[in-house]
Amino acid sequence: MAILAEAPDGLRITAAQASASRYMKLEGVPTSASAIEWVGEIASELHTAKPDVRRPKPGRLFTRAVGALLCDLLINAEKDRATYGFRSHRANGFVAPGVGHDTFIAAHRGLQTLGLIEVAKGFQQKVVFSGKASYHHGQATRARGTDALFRQSEAKGISPENWREHFQVVPSNPEAGVMFPLQCREGSRVIHGFKIKGRSIPIDLEGPVEAALHTQVVKLNTFLSNHLIEGLGHRGFSRVFSQGGRDEYRWNKGGRLYSLGANSYQSANAEERSAMTIDGEAVVEIDVKACHLTILRALKGDRTSILVDPYIIEGLPRPVVKAWVTMTLGHSRYHLKWSSKVRESLPEDIGAALGKTYPIAATKELIIDAIPVLKDWPRSEFRWGDFHFIESCVVIKAMETLAYSHGVPCLPVHDSIIVPASKAHLAEGILKQSFMDEVGVYPLLKTSGLPITSSP
Repeated sequence: MAILAEAPDGLRITAAQASASRYMKLEGVPTSASAIEWVGEIASELHTAKPDVRRPKPGRLFTRAVGALLCDLLINAEKDRATYGFRSHRANGFVAPGVGHDTFIAAHRGLQTLGLIEVAKGFQQKVVFSGKASYHHGQATRARGTDALFRQSEAKGISPENWREHFQVVPSNPEAGVMFPLQCREGSRVIHGFKIKGRSIPIDLEGPVEAALHTQVVKLNTFLSNHLIEGLGHRGFSRVFSQGGRDEYRWNKGGRLYSLGANSYQSANAEERSAMTIDGEAVVEIDVKACHLTILRALKGDRTSILVDPYIIEGLPRPVVKAWVTMTLGHSRYHLKWSSKVRESLPEDIGAALGKTYPIAATKELIIDAIPVLKDWPRSEFRWGDFHFIESCVVIKAMETLAYSHGVPCLPVHDSIIVPASKAHLAEGILKQSFMDEVGVYPLLKTSGLPITSSP
């Protein structure tokens, strides 16, 4: 039996609060006179409270850490003052621009002592199977501003809503901010109902393939670090390959670009992403419809381009078809029942009685009749790792063309890309051609967020 260790005593937060937490980048610096004064006053108060103070004023680095923390607390509270920010307190791997680990810890503890933040301590959970093996996961320390903090800031004319008038976010060096631009993991396993993520595999960056892949991600991170992304978080990409640990690994499984940070734009929904801006401009999202299904057809020799939405099948709602295809292509065989995750993801009027209204066996027959390429899926030589790899090659090719040939920033969401609205048509053409180059067929695209123009 698996035993889950308790989190340490102290403030507890809900799973929803933990999930909604924002990563604290520690990249903010005060720019207005009132912000500089406020940060200086708090830094001085924290400094004089230290034991064995040897100099009358706080050091520059300590003041920098206090300012960065206060900026993040304001940013996190912009939409909801109950939102927590998170940052690991472990020294190992701590990287922040101009802020050292010890200085950060001292500033963080000082703000807590003054009652300006409330803290939910981080913890690790330990899962023990039959006393033989243990697996660890946990939660980073989280903090949010208290009413006392916001009273202080507002006395200086500073609030979460106007933080941009008083602080500036200075992006960190992308090579320093992303510790592992290239990662490879073993395949995940399910043990006693627990999904255990595959362990990370050491990478020899002196190998020619590994070095080229690593450089590719660092170059993209460097390009994007010169563009201002607002509305949701992004602190750099890591390209994560899967199913490693095998002899003669060919770097052709997985390979998606993952935006780092729990508040990453990739973890937000489409509506939240639509409110983002890049360099102050509204964005559009260009999606490859039925991406993995189109790739599967091409891998099996069907190079005819999809001209109509394959998820529209008579007798079935489109969301049901898409859900069945998605869960099937992510598995090695047909499912025998609808998962709770799928039911929850569907509109309430469909998901509530999914199994009764659309029995999975009957639904499967309707879908494979309409999409014959899925008829032999349990015996297929292709799996999700192949689809992710080809999809990632398409998206990265489009990102590089937009960046290096046109100077256009582009953010991937796996099988879609986000670009400034003024570059929508350019990006559509480049994404289509990238797909053709890598897959051999033109994809069906959907662009969301384009402004509606009325006829004169």
